[in-house]
Amino acid sequence: MNRSSRRGFTLIEILVSLAAGGLVLVGLLALSKNATQAFNEEARLASLQNSVRAATLRLQSDLALASYLSTPNFRADPRIVRPRGAASNGNVGTLAGARRLSGLRIVPNGSDVNVPRSVANNYRSDAIEIGGNLTGSDPFVVLDVQLGASAGCDRIVLNMDTPAIWRMRDPSAADPNAVLVTRLQNLFVPATRDADGANHLVRFVDPTGRSQYLSTCRGRASVVAVGGVPAAVAIDVTAGVGNRILTTADTGGIGGWPGRSVGGCTINPVHLVRYEIGPSNVLAPALAGLEASTEANPKYDLYRSYLDATGVAIANPELVAEYMVGMRFGVTVDSATLGAPGTASTLTRIDASDTAALVTWTAQVDGTAALPAAANGSQGPHRVRSVTMEVSARVPFADRDRPEPAGSAVRRYCVPGNCVPGTLTYARTRSVSMDVALPNHAGVFY
Repeated sequence: MNRSSRRGFTLIEILVSLAAGGLVLVGLLALSKNATQAFNEEARLASLQNSVRAATLRLQSDLALASYLSTPNFRADPRIVRPRGAASNGNVGTLAGARRLSGLRIVPNGSDVNVPRSVANNYRSDAIEIGGNLTGSDPFVVLDVQLGASAGCDRIVLNMDTPAIWRMRDPSAADPNAVLVTRLQNLFVPATRDADGANHLVRFVDPTGRSQYLSTCRGRASVVAVGGVPAAVAIDVTAGVGNRILTTADTGGIGGWPGRSVGGCTINPVHLVRYEIGPSNVLAPALAGLEASTEANPKYDLYRSYLDATGVAIANPELVAEYMVGMRFGVTVDSATLGAPGTASTLTRIDASDTAALVTWTAQVDGTAALPAAANGSQGPHRVRSVTMEVSARVPFADRDRPEPAGSAVRRYCVPGNCVPGTLTYARTRSVSMDVALPNHAGVFY
């Protein structure tokens, strides 16, 4: 065999090959790094967009149900029954939650105290309360009212032969009545982690179409099965002084429970929820250990809390969206003259920055101040026709080394509070704005 045919690679050839391979490897590593960075960028942006989307969708859903099977303004609603001789809507006793019940109540800058880093970044955060039937779509027909049925409680027995009950039943369940009770508990007392001692609002409507607002007894235990085959279901409501069911005798015949032989009464749950932004250790202590806010990376989240019949937030609120930095609300109100025949609606837009006007139109509903009287009729939340909201969030970690360019619409958030250009201490933010109509406020003038 020819010796030259068995010749191998020379040292120069091997060195050239290694150099070429190294160059290819360096290129691949650079491409991999760029791909990883791009993936992380997209993941952070996706998380940011999801936070904003979750916040806006949840707020939009509740705002669309504001005042549904409830009242746009408890204090001014003429269809709420009063005890005989009472000068104002009554039967609220100690139910501060009923006195402040309305379709919405905006508290300008109501979350600012909980988000100092956002305030330092020129973001402001309102709080908002929304009232209405937020868990169901049906009123339930009343079969009977048993005054004083149990200690401190009146009992409202539901008619079991109605479409509202049929839609709640599950005939395939091993114990359909137990399932029915559980589902009604989820409607009337939706805060499932709530201790049994909390009370919740319900609306009782009499045959004249007038309503009264009551409080459930003993939290989830207020929804009970009573005798009969199949078993009936009842809602126990408080029967204390100032909180009990008003009868026609109590109201002088202007609404009220007319007696056992008269039908046409209904009952439905009413909820009051509060949205606010803040750290978990302030708004949700039970969740604080999951991802605590630190001075270097203060984390603010959007929480949704149920308020009980006394207006107090129930423990363990729902986490709606993470890494929120701001939440603002404006309104469009109908300021047409009250009672003028043929008067067309006069819509006035109130920006989120107009704190005084927001207080006038939406915040004075808790009984602590008189509703303002004006030539255009009573002002208050019942005249709000739509809500403008702007929700802002940031990426979880600082990922930029410069603030936003001067004059740019891009916003960046200084995370640790002592940001220095050239260091990764700025986070990207996104804001979403939208208008939400309040269909249950349409045409409400009083």
